[in-house]
Amino acid sequence: PLASVLYATTRNGVALSDVVRTMNDTLLATLPRGFFCGALLLELEDRRLRYWNGGMPAAALHRAGSGRVELLHSLDLALGILPSSELTLAIGVEDVSPDDAVYCYSDGLIETLSPSGELFGIDRASSVIAASPPRAGFRRLLSAVAEFRGDAQQIGRASCRERV
Repeated sequence: PLASVLYATTRNGVALSDVVRTMNDTLLATLPRGFFCGALLLELEDRRLRYWNGGMPAAALHRAGSGRVELLHSLDLALGILPSSELTLAIGVEDVSPDDAVYCYSDGLIETLSPSGELFGIDRASSVIAASPPRAGFRRLLSAVAEFRGDAQQIGRASCRERV
């Protein structure tokens, strides 16, 4: 049901906080008790990035000009846990340049374990992204995770998405 809510609200120019509220209300009405949905919504308009992060790992905003990485932390619970009136619905705003990139990844990526049981972690992910030239961070991040993991078995699913 979230895809139809997302398409309907964004097509009608609804504010990002109202999109989140509608998605949350839909999930509260349809999901079985105890189920929820972590989500990170990004809206880019005129080089202004608006985002809402609920229950997802911090996304990494890679500033191409400086190489700096800024983390876009979760400021809310995942969708479907609380009534919308109890969510903060905090929308983050960042001005971005044409070569900046946002990296979104699941907890499975940052919770990847090395053969010795060490976590890959968000700091290591940020360092890999910061050291990458524009548009190469995704490939380098996945390579770094695979090298770090070595022969260790992957416990959870890891996914990553780059948005420019």
